[in-house]
Amino acid sequence: MTIPSSVSINPWDIVEYEAKMLSSLIKVLDDHAANPLDNIVANAAVESACLHMRILIDIFLSKVSGKDDDIRLDKLIPG
Repeated sequence: MTIPSSVSINPWDIVEYEAKMLSSLIKVLDDHAANPLDNIVANAAVESACLHMRILIDIFLSKVSGKDDDIRLDKLIPG
């Protein structure tokens, strides 16, 4: 994701968004009785949860992809 330089975004807002999305998807997948999902929707929810988890892992492990807009824990909490 490339953010225009004129836009100022708090990186913690992105971390919060990713965590909220992952948490919400886990709740949806865990609540089979209240919300029976067909296989296609369930698979899409699992894939989406995996994507949000991967983004959070990359942030927390300070994974470097070579892009300037990477959000990394070592940038969020220096030292």
